[in-house]
Amino acid sequence: MTHEMYIATTRGDINLVNFEADNRERVINILEKFQSEIENMVATLKPEEITQEIISILKAWQSDLSLWAQEVEAIDVKSFEILEAQKLETTKEIGTIFKSRQQFKGYNLNNTKK
Repeated sequence: MTHEMYIATTRGDINLVNFEADNRERVINILEKFQSEIENMVATLKPEEITQEIISILKAWQSDLSLWAQEVEAIDVKSFEILEAQKLETTKEIGTIFKSRQQFKGYNLNNTKK
């Protein structure tokens, strides 16, 4: 979803960016809930129930989450830079249009004051 957001950002498709961002937020909420359940399960384990296999699985889970978060952050930084450039360009265009309209007012014969 993050990759799709980035592609949509490069195309200037803000609607798709928002759509994918909403979907990604849902996935993150699910992962947070899952993480919370894992933590609760681990907290209830007795020391003798903690096996090497459980430790390995938990380490792999944490490692995967960490790598995923780093990748998402890197893509988000790129997307933010593109969106920031688009924002500046849009602001510049709005300013140019406003300035043109202000200058055109003097030539608009329907807008004369008596």
